[in-house]
Amino acid sequence: MLAMADQHGTVEASIPGLADMARVTIENCEAALDRLQSPDKWSRSKEYDGRRIAEVAGGWSVLNYRRFRDADLTPGS
Repeated sequence: MLAMADQHGTVEASIPGLADMARVTIENCEAALDRLQSPDKWSRSKEYDGRRIAEVAGGWSVLNYRRFRDADLTPGS
């Protein structure tokens, strides 16, 4: 989904299209989407209760996208 996201973190896709891009079954794609949209009490990021994505019109929004896009992930920084 990160590779498919636009500059705002929006992924425009249908579930069958997303499953095809990820090369997984529709059922596995649905299970992954459910997990990514659910709260995660073990997440290091407590924003959005640890959710990774949220459904929007035409697809999904990758939550915290800008924070990670703008982060300096260079080792040792």
